Amino acid sequence: MTTLTKEQMAICATAGITPSQLLAAGFTALQLLAAGCTALQLLAAGCTASQLFNDETPLLHKPYTALLAAINASERKFDQSSFGPEISPPAEHICGTAMCTAGHLVSMAGAQGQALKEKLGFPQAAALIHAKAHPDYPCQNFGIIPDAWALAYIEMMAGVEAKADTQ
Repeated sequence: MTTLTKEQMAICATAGITPSQLLAAGFTALQLLAAGCTALQLLAAGCTASQLFNDETPLLHKPYTALLAAINASERKFDQSSFGPEISPPAEHICGTAMCTAGHLVSMAGAQGQALKEKLGFPQAAALIHAKAHPDYPCQNFGIIPDAWALAYIEMMAGVEAKADTQ
């Protein structure tokens, strides 16, 4: 099967062709992700987590707990207006680099996260990393939103992770 470009994906969307229809036509979830569909769109279209993830998608254990702790300890600098550095592979010590939630999730996933970012871009890579860790929870808007909103989301998800430990 041929791949779908972002331009072709935009034409499909303009024509009213849905991700569900593209999946039915034989495109894979990973092809649609690469063409610009979001993980949430594909999950809503009926994709299963196993269709979205493969060995290339890293699994982070309690990513929001770790991220919140690192931000609070000034080990990671948070700024929702910057994805972070385009370093491949990511630097070992990134505490001086301001990054948004997506940038931090990709960075926390190490070389696997960086490879996924190279393939899909920061927002899509972070969405997959989030969805693999928390398939039942929608991910944060990775656009330029106020830091307070993004931090509130990180805090909420850290609470979800803490609650999961008690169940």
